[in-house]
Amino acid sequence: EKTKFFIELPIPQEINDSQSVTWGDDRVNAIELAGVAVASKLLQSGKPLQDARAAIQALGQGVKIPGVTEETQNAIRTSLAGGAVNALGGNVSATSIIARSTGQILNNNLELLFQNVNLRSFPYSITFSPRGSKEAQVVKAIIRSLKQSMAPKAGEYNDGAQGLFIKSPDVFQLQFLRDGQDHPFLHQFKLCALTGMNVNYTNAGTYASYSDGTPVNIKMDVTFKEINPIYHEDYLPGNGAGDGVGF
Repeated sequence: EKTKFFIELPIPQEINDSQSVTWGDDRVNAIELAGVAVASKLLQSGKPLQDARAAIQALGQGVKIPGVTEETQNAIRTSLAGGAVNALGGNVSATSIIARSTGQILNNNLELLFQNVNLRSFPYSITFSPRGSKEAQVVKAIIRSLKQSMAPKAGEYNDGAQGLFIKSPDVFQLQFLRDGQDHPFLHQFKLCALTGMNVNYTNAGTYASYSDGTPVNIKMDVTFKEINPIYHEDYLPGNGAGDGVGF
């Protein structure tokens, strides 16, 4: 690890902490669950293909399913026949056949299941109003450093800046400070990538500059995105969550 530079700025006007995970609807009916159970047992047996054929033949020949009425069993057998029709180019489903045969549909057992983690994104707007040449040089250095660090690396530079591989841009460690220490309340950050940057050099509404060409008012919009998701264990003592609200 190598720290290239530090940038210290006033805390932005708006500070938001948004965290989310993805949950989604999932459906599975009794026939599908039974199929999973049968498939699991068949995979553990020595002759799964022959056993599968025997199970289908047994059901088609009248073997009863415990807990299911005779009418519904007939509908299931009919749906198996529908599968044979599909093999010949038809377009029928077990659900539609059961609905036509019994006037009922399969219970899809709808449930909300956890699907994925999400990465947090932090957009910030920062306004610069340099009051002299020294402050103008600092503002210029901040903007140039951020632009350079968010750009990918092409390796050995040539006229076209083209190489066989492109290296990742630099990453950033953000911190909210109070009296030079981590803020005792505000949230913490994991390592972030600078994914977007927009600089408005005419934030005053019109172009105006000092004698050296420095715009009198500049607005910089940046968007950082964490490169790793937040997990439950990150909030445990010693894992970087600090004494505030955590990540």
